[in-house]
Amino acid sequence: MKRFLLAFAILAGLAATTVPASADLVYTLNVDSDLSTGHDFGSVTLHQDSGNTTTVTVTVQLNLVNLGIGFANTGAGYAVAWDLTSGVVPTSIGINAATPNPGVFTVATTGGNFLGSYTASPFTSGANGNPFNYAIDYTGATGPSNNQLIFDVTRTAGLALSNFIGNPSYFFAVDIITSTGATRNVAAGLVPTTQIPEPRAWALFFAGLIGLAVLQRRRQSAKAA
Repeated sequence: MKRFLLAFAILAGLAATTVPASADLVYTLNVDSDLSTGHDFGSVTLHQDSGNTTTVTVTVQLNLVNLGIGFANTGAGYAVAWDLTSGVVPTSIGINAATPNPGVFTVATTGGNFLGSYTASPFTSGANGNPFNYAIDYTGATGPSNNQLIFDVTRTAGLALSNFIGNPSYFFAVDIITSTGATRNVAAGLVPTTQIPEPRAWALFFAGLIGLAVLQRRRQSAKAA
């Protein structure tokens, strides 16, 4: 009985701790330029592989349900602009090869440094007042043909999902064209929409549950004998 309880505690602990240990953060681009909320212009997903402490992959996916939505080249904003924790400066920012059309995106730099001052009105004007520190520009034609951007942010001294912060009330301002042909900046609110455990985390979680079931069955069989 003691052995069973010990095994149960170990496997239960594994099942309980594995799922929240590694998760993607998904933000919905739900705030419009007029600061109205509740929209769904797309999403921004932060992903970090288990055991990786230096690189976060960011996917900006514009809403495919509204086929007119794409990145805009208006000069009023960027394909995406974001902030990191003070003092956390990336070693590199690179367009991921999985991006459907990587040639139309350019990582913004100021004086050879990624750290800059990038505006995306109204999310960096008025009461907010703070420009974003990092940005990727869109240099293609304004229209719905480009609606996904994937890029990697790397810091050899260490980078975590929690290093991506609001500015001060919004995450990830994005310059888009809508299904009606209007161009505007949109952003994600401060609260992530979902936290998605990695497949490995789910696998370990269910392995723990299966292990518990097997131990219980063996215990019942031994008791019946």
